[in-house]
Amino acid sequence: MTEMGARLDALQSRIGNLQSEIDQLGRQFWVTVEQVRANKHDLSASRYKPVTSDETYHEPPQVTLERLSRLEQLMAEEIKSLKELLK
Repeated sequence: MTEMGARLDALQSRIGNLQSEIDQLGRQFWVTVEQVRANKHDLSASRYKPVTSDETYHEPPQVTLERLSRLEQLMAEEIKSLKELLK
């Protein structure tokens, strides 16, 4: 694996860990005793947690194309090194 590939793997593993922590924090919420009493002690999360829709984010097409170009270059380098191993 090239140095760039190793750096990309390391970065993706760090991002994955942070994303799972963020996801867990996003699922937490607080309710008052009065709210629980008003709902007849029903502890279903859907009774308390407001349903919100996430705003959709679309990155600019130029950014996507640049990212794909870099990935394509990385794949070509990896394929070249694999071919050399087979010689």
